[in-house]
Amino acid sequence: MPYLVALVIFVALSAACWFVSVALYKSTLDDITLTASPDHTTTATVAIGVAALTSFVPFPGGYVAGLLVWAVAAFGGLALSAGRATVLFAYLTITSLLARLIVLGVLDTVSN
Repeated sequence: MPYLVALVIFVALSAACWFVSVALYKSTLDDITLTASPDHTTTATVAIGVAALTSFVPFPGGYVAGLLVWAVAAFGGLALSAGRATVLFAYLTITSLLARLIVLGVLDTVSN
């Protein structure tokens, strides 16, 4: 049961990372082509799910694995130009780091 609860939390955090990053991307580049892609929903769903699964791996390794998932989604799944994919990936990197730090902070607080 604790793993199921953790998975739900990790999916919520990964979804928050994705949607916040997409919102920042749109506001930075004033670009609607990201969500106009026919594969946008599938790419987002798969990336969020797989990134959530990488959250079970401890911090340095899991963070790097999550970044690989975000990179595949940004550079390969959305048909964005390299520059636009880099901007999206940068936002995903930052939000993922913040989510990991929040989880680590909560775990440190709960364990003490």
